[in-house]
Amino acid sequence: MRGEQDVLTPEALGLALRDARRSASLSQVEAARLAGITRATISSAERGHGSITSRALLELARTYGCAVRLAPQRQDPLIAQIIAESVDHPRGAENA
Repeated sequence: MRGEQDVLTPEALGLALRDARRSASLSQVEAARLAGITRATISSAERGHGSITSRALLELARTYGCAVRLAPQRQDPLIAQIIAESVDHPRGAENA
């Protein structure tokens, strides 16, 4: 997978789900079996069609080793700076 992505449309969610499934080296059939949902649900979600339940989305995330996060679209600049600094200088890095 290409890392964390902003998912703001059903189409973007579908692409993110497809990327995550492929990164987990799973076919739609295998992913459906592991997540306890139908292959048709996965196919529809990956194409950005239909709707996917929150339960199915969470099961797919678990199956793919991913997390589902909700975050504000606009982040406070101070919070963004703190996060950026923690990524650039993680705790304990000076002892490595």
